[in-house]
Amino acid sequence: STWNRPSRFRLERPSEDTTSQDARPLLWTLGLPTFGLAFGITLLTTYGALLLVSLGLSKALAGAMIGGEGAFALVIPLAAGALSDRLPASSPYGRRLPFAFIGAPIAGAGLLLLPFAPDYQLAGLAILLFFVGYYFYYPPYRAIYADLLPRRLMARAQSSQAIFRGVGLGMAMISGGLLLSAWHAPPRAPRA
Repeated sequence: STWNRPSRFRLERPSEDTTSQDARPLLWTLGLPTFGLAFGITLLTTYGALLLVSLGLSKALAGAMIGGEGAFALVIPLAAGALSDRLPASSPYGRRLPFAFIGAPIAGAGLLLLPFAPDYQLAGLAILLFFVGYYFYYPPYRAIYADLLPRRLMARAQSSQAIFRGVGLGMAMISGGLLLSAWHAPPRAPRA
């Protein structure tokens, strides 16, 4: 298998005799998406409601729209996880990466569209896109760990993932406030 061949970046799949030090580059590479996921969801759930209110949505509806994330968290991960388990592992990208290739751009598009939304309807669509992409991506991404790593490296892998999650959350809290203070709502079209 090409996974066991040493690579320039030392990202080969660990074998039973791979030391944790040798697996460190792979663990950090696998953990890096956690930074983006934590950054994105923290940014959206913390500051998204403020954007919606500034676009004319009531505080109650803005909170309900952001809180609607729970509905996506109950449905989409179950479907994405089950589908990724059914894909053949012999496909060129494995069973999990197709979900990353689909989910990441959808979530990213939602985050990029949100600050430029001229009204709360388009902002709501951006939030919908983010949550769909996020929850489509997340379960297969977490399953990659079990697919690639031997059991003895799982605790170390989870700790590196926790570091990235904490850094992403902190960066979102700091930069989100700065971005929000610099943000200006796009001009609204006059109502006829």
